[in-house]
Amino acid sequence: MREVKREEIGKKKPENLINECILMIEKQLGCKIPDTLLSCQRLRNHIHDMILRCMQEEKLKISINEEIIEQYRPSYKIACYLYEEVEKQLQKKPDIKEIGYLAIHIQRCMEEMMAEKEETE
Repeated sequence: MREVKREEIGKKKPENLINECILMIEKQLGCKIPDTLLSCQRLRNHIHDMILRCMQEEKLKISINEEIIEQYRPSYKIACYLYEEVEKQLQKKPDIKEIGYLAIHIQRCMEEMMAEKEETE
Protein backbone atom coordinates (compact mmCIF):
# COMPACT_ATOMS: atom_id res chain seq x y z
CA MET A 1 0.00 0.00 0.00
CA ARG A 2 1.47 3.32 -1.01
CA GLU A 3 1.58 6.28 1.33
CA VAL A 4 -0.82 9.12 0.53
CA LYS A 5 0.69 12.58 0.67
CA ARG A 6 -1.22 15.35 2.38
CA GLU A 7 -1.50 17.42 -0.77
CA GLU A 8 -3.25 14.52 -2.51
CA ILE A 9 -6.36 14.78 -0.35
CA GLY A 10 -8.21 17.42 -2.28
CA LYS A 11 -6.90 20.79 -1.22
CA LYS A 12 -7.13 20.01 2.46
CA LYS A 13 -4.70 18.46 4.86
CA PRO A 14 -6.04 15.28 6.49
CA GLU A 15 -5.96 16.96 9.92
CA ASN A 16 -8.21 19.77 8.67
CA LEU A 17 -10.70 17.33 7.18
CA ILE A 18 -10.67 15.25 10.38
CA ASN A 19 -11.35 18.40 12.44
CA GLU A 20 -14.20 19.33 10.10
CA CYS A 21 -15.66 15.84 10.51
CA ILE A 22 -15.52 16.14 14.31
CA LEU A 23 -17.25 19.53 14.08
CA MET A 24 -19.97 17.98 11.88
CA ILE A 25 -20.54 15.24 14.45
CA GLU A 26 -20.64 17.76 17.29
CA LYS A 27 -23.20 19.80 15.39
CA GLN A 28 -25.37 16.72 14.90
CA LEU A 29 -25.02 15.75 18.59
CA GLY A 30 -25.56 19.30 19.80
CA CYS A 31 -22.49 19.23 22.07
CA LYS A 32 -18.69 19.34 22.04
CA ILE A 33 -16.76 16.07 22.09
CA PRO A 34 -13.81 16.48 24.47
CA ASP A 35 -10.47 15.70 22.81
CA THR A 36 -9.40 13.99 26.03
CA LEU A 37 -11.84 11.11 25.54
CA LEU A 38 -10.23 7.89 24.37
CA SER A 39 -13.28 7.30 22.16
CA CYS A 40 -12.72 10.69 20.48
CA GLN A 41 -9.12 9.79 19.74
CA ARG A 42 -10.26 6.48 18.27
CA LEU A 43 -12.88 8.27 16.17
CA ARG A 44 -10.22 10.66 14.85
CA ASN A 45 -7.97 7.70 14.00
CA HIS A 46 -10.78 5.94 12.18
CA ILE A 47 -11.65 9.03 10.14
CA HIS A 48 -7.97 9.42 9.23
CA ASP A 49 -7.74 5.78 8.16
CA MET A 50 -11.02 6.04 6.23
CA ILE A 51 -9.64 9.01 4.28
CA LEU A 52 -6.48 7.09 3.43
CA ARG A 53 -8.46 3.99 2.40
CA CYS A 54 -10.67 6.13 0.21
CA MET A 55 -7.73 7.82 -1.49
CA GLN A 56 -6.06 4.45 -2.07
CA GLU A 57 -9.36 2.89 -3.17
CA GLU A 58 -8.97 0.22 -0.52
CA LYS A 59 -12.10 -1.66 0.57
CA LEU A 60 -13.02 -3.08 3.95
CA LYS A 61 -13.59 -6.81 4.03
CA ILE A 62 -16.48 -7.06 6.48
CA SER A 63 -19.69 -5.04 6.51
CA ILE A 64 -21.37 -4.52 9.86
CA ASN A 65 -23.90 -1.97 8.61
CA GLU A 66 -26.99 -4.18 9.05
CA GLU A 67 -26.24 -4.90 12.72
CA ILE A 68 -25.31 -1.32 13.50
CA ILE A 69 -28.47 0.13 11.95
CA GLU A 70 -30.51 -1.90 14.44
CA GLN A 71 -28.34 -1.32 17.51
CA TYR A 72 -27.27 2.31 17.08
CA ARG A 73 -29.75 4.00 14.75
CA PRO A 74 -29.01 7.64 15.83
CA SER A 75 -25.25 7.11 15.53
CA TYR A 76 -25.76 5.38 12.19
CA LYS A 77 -27.68 8.40 10.86
CA ILE A 78 -24.86 10.72 11.92
CA ALA A 79 -22.34 8.36 10.30
CA CYS A 80 -24.34 8.46 7.04
CA TYR A 81 -24.30 12.26 7.10
CA LEU A 82 -20.55 12.27 7.79
CA TYR A 83 -19.95 9.72 5.00
CA GLU A 84 -21.73 11.99 2.48
CA GLU A 85 -19.76 15.03 3.62
CA VAL A 86 -16.42 13.20 3.33
CA GLU A 87 -17.40 12.08 -0.16
CA LYS A 88 -18.09 15.70 -1.13
CA GLN A 89 -14.81 16.93 0.34
CA LEU A 90 -12.66 14.21 -1.22
CA GLN A 91 -14.64 14.02 -4.45
CA LYS A 92 -14.27 10.27 -4.08
CA LYS A 93 -16.68 7.73 -2.68
CA PRO A 94 -15.47 5.94 0.47
CA ASP A 95 -16.38 2.29 0.90
CA ILE A 96 -20.02 2.08 2.08
CA LYS A 97 -18.89 -0.37 4.77
CA GLU A 98 -17.18 2.55 6.54
CA ILE A 99 -20.56 3.80 7.81
CA GLY A 100 -21.01 1.00 10.35
CA TYR A 101 -17.54 1.49 11.78
CA LEU A 102 -18.02 5.26 11.99
CA ALA A 103 -21.30 4.68 13.81
CA ILE A 104 -19.59 2.48 16.40
CA HIS A 105 -17.01 5.18 17.12
CA ILE A 106 -19.69 7.88 17.33
CA GLN A 107 -21.72 5.69 19.68
CA ARG A 108 -18.68 5.13 21.90
CA CYS A 109 -18.14 8.90 22.11
CA MET A 110 -21.76 9.44 23.10
CA GLU A 111 -21.62 6.71 25.74
CA GLU A 112 -18.33 7.93 27.19
CA MET A 113 -19.62 11.52 27.38
CA MET A 114 -22.79 10.32 29.14
CA ALA A 115 -20.74 8.28 31.63
CA GLU A 116 -18.52 11.29 32.41
CA LYS A 117 -21.58 13.48 32.89
CA GLU A 118 -23.10 10.98 35.33
CA GLU A 119 -19.84 10.83 37.30
CA THR A 120 -19.81 14.60 37.76
CA GLU A 121 -23.42 14.80 38.94
